[in-house]
Amino acid sequence: MRDLLRRLPLLPQVAATKRQAAAQGEWALARRRRRSTTPALPVSAPAAQAAADLRRNGVTVLRQVVPRAGVCSLLSELDAQLDRPAVLQPVRDETARRPGYAGPVDVFLPDEVVRRGPDAYRSLTHHAVVADPLLTCPSVVAFAFTPLFAEVAQAYLGCPPGIGGVNLRRTFVNALPEADILFFHRDRNSPRFLKFFLYLHDVGPDGGGFCYIKGSQRAPLWQKDDGSRLPPAELEDRGRSILAVASAGDVVVADTTGLHRGTKPVVRDRSMLTIDLVLHPEFGGRFSAPAISGTDHLALGDATYLADFMRIQPVSPQ
Repeated sequence: MRDLLRRLPLLPQVAATKRQAAAQGEWALARRRRRSTTPALPVSAPAAQAAADLRRNGVTVLRQVVPRAGVCSLLSELDAQLDRPAVLQPVRDETARRPGYAGPVDVFLPDEVVRRGPDAYRSLTHHAVVADPLLTCPSVVAFAFTPLFAEVAQAYLGCPPGIGGVNLRRTFVNALPEADILFFHRDRNSPRFLKFFLYLHDVGPDGGGFCYIKGSQRAPLWQKDDGSRLPPAELEDRGRSILAVASAGDVVVADTTGLHRGTKPVVRDRSMLTIDLVLHPEFGGRFSAPAISGTDHLALGDATYLADFMRIQPVSPQ
């Protein structure tokens, strides 16, 4: 009995390890399938170096790899979409957050508030997100299918990736307390994948940069199953945090199964595009995949493999 009681605190770790081991096994099977169906990509020297940095630290920055003119175009497109409530995801009401709860709020702002535009709700929420940016923002298509991104993922993941998620958002400067993704957390979209962060303007230390705990992508399996949110003060003072700041045209790349967070912008709103490159549908296919128009899909040519996990919208008849 005494031995049993001594082992009880370890039972959650054992269960978490089993869940993650099963997920890792499914990921390995997905990689074998991917390798058998999709030809390997040539990997450039910059992509190989980025993958080496990712294996060591979990995060790296690709400097000036996308044209600033395209970034400016995408920023303008985001501005326009934020004034169209019908194309936004439901906007979370952060004023409804329960004391002591750090996860995502499941209460949303009323439609009549969102229809008045971002200035009407910027003090009530952390961010606003475009629901299907590949369908509504033409510049997103060019960025999502950037060849260098696929090369980096090939070098890190071991085979050609597909796009698993695309997110275009604006995070607001306001007085709301930090919570949710502003706390340290691990993404559980897949046991192993890469997230590419493209900032649509210069982001300095006070602009809402990306913070990562160096080497945390190599955590034990039971830790990777943890869905909790950890306050910044618990981790950032241990000397392992990396704050990635970037200029427009830079791309931050991270294995976000490691501990990370977005920092809260204090000088200007932060506008950002993120692209997930994966080897199988995210979250086991339990959620809706990103959509791309049939016309854009036909125009991908040799890059069609990147859309293997996406929803293809039918081409309208002429």
